[in-house]
Amino acid sequence: MNAITINKPSSVPAKANKDVKRYDPITLSLVPIPNPIPPDHLLVRIHAASLNHRDHPNTDFHVKGQYPGITYPSVLGSDASGTIHTSTSSLHPPSTRVLINPTRGWIDSKECPEDMTSFGMLGLSPLPGTFAEYILVHKDEVTAMPEHLSMEEGAALPLAGVTAFRAVVTLGEVKAGKKVLVSGVGGGVALFAVQFAVAAGAEVWVTSGSVEKIERAVNTLGVKGGVNYKSPTWANELESTSKGGFDLVIDGAAGENMKSYIRLLKPGGIICVYGAVSGSVGSITFPYLWFKHATIKGVCMGSRQEFVEMVNFVRQKKIRPVVHTVVENGLDGAERAFDVMRSGTQFGKIVIANIGRDSEKL
Repeated sequence: MNAITINKPSSVPAKANKDVKRYDPITLSLVPIPNPIPPDHLLVRIHAASLNHRDHPNTDFHVKGQYPGITYPSVLGSDASGTIHTSTSSLHPPSTRVLINPTRGWIDSKECPEDMTSFGMLGLSPLPGTFAEYILVHKDEVTAMPEHLSMEEGAALPLAGVTAFRAVVTLGEVKAGKKVLVSGVGGGVALFAVQFAVAAGAEVWVTSGSVEKIERAVNTLGVKGGVNYKSPTWANELESTSKGGFDLVIDGAAGENMKSYIRLLKPGGIICVYGAVSGSVGSITFPYLWFKHATIKGVCMGSRQEFVEMVNFVRQKKIRPVVHTVVENGLDGAERAFDVMRSGTQFGKIVIANIGRDSEKL
């Protein structure tokens, strides 16, 4: 079968006479179709897959060796929608439309994975990813796709969706009347956090470096308002216009803005952090933290139980993932999809469609 893979990294010269590990370019490769199918497992034919920043070679995620135990060639991808092709379970008949849980080693603990040594995810790990025509998964790692979603919309949901759901619902405990701030609207997790919080009845505000993205969030997603974080007075503007502070802040950047998020919290407020694209947190005025009885919580994906709950929430609320671009020509279009990601202009997920359209018959 066809799959998008990377090969073992090689060292390239760097300044100060140090070698830096760099992965080879992504490659459309032929890899074996999983066979035989073990008991309680399913062979899923992939129809669509979406990109996450961790999928792109030579990012900090990969260069710094944060994914030990990878076998090469390594199949990329964590998100996908598909149909069951071969099943050893009577409860999972062929042709059923499914979404694949991207997380492994985390069943239902609310606090954290039950065993951190087995915690991981699909793609760029010992586990093959979703940028392939087929994937072998345990029957407990799929859930039926909501009927109102297309294959492309479904593929946008898993990783960003479960991360946002854990931040908003499990840890943030958002409900009607709460006030939520989501930073960096336009990215996958941020957009799902907005959609989930709005669906739960919260008043949602956003930040972005793009006025256009803020306006789009207000006009199409039910956001109350937003500020441009490039403005030196963004925190003061938000404090003035939002009136009263926030019960929850959801952030994927960290960096110097963290101290402002703490100042913007209501007493007892929560900050959920799922990324650090702006680097390490700078100085924090800790009295703001303890006098407000505030909490900072880390978010890294979610449990299998949260994945099922997230998909059911999307089904119940009829939420439609925001898709920025659909590349129609299957895995042949992967490089074009990565070009869109590199541009940094996207508002929503980037999806590769028609992956299994021309796959060989088994």
